[in-house]
Amino acid sequence: MIHDGYGFFYRIRDDRFVAACTAWKSSPETDAEKLLRMVFQNFQEMIQLMVNAQL
Repeated sequence: MIHDGYGFFYRIRDDRFVAACTAWKSSPETDAEKLLRMVFQNFQEMIQLMVNAQL
């Protein structure tokens, strides 16, 4: 992993999506917690779009 990058790992299960994100704490350009929060927020928005579209 590079100093100003992320490591992103995921697993799709039958009943959930498991994800992990890593980044160097010493890098001011990265924030793994913020990235993971944004990813899951976007997943929630996609789920809501599918529910509203009855997919």
